[in-house]
Amino acid sequence: MVLVPEYVVMVEYACKLNDFGDTKTLPAGAYVKPIDLYYISPVTLEKWKFFNKEKEVFCYTAYGILPIPKNIVRLR
Repeated sequence: MVLVPEYVVMVEYACKLNDFGDTKTLPAGAYVKPIDLYYISPVTLEKWKFFNKEKEVFCYTAYGILPIPKNIVRLR
């Protein structure tokens, strides 16, 4: 059996999905998977041009690849 690290969001987080102001809420305890910045496409980086790699991490979420603050993501 292979063990895969499971990461969760510690608190409820409102994610901005696009430039039109659409948001979705990730509930506390929602599973996410952090992605190394090397694997993020230039198109995604252009969409999130205000991304701060010191404070945020891109994650696979139920709503797609989104930047989430590092301080609310933890290993389950």
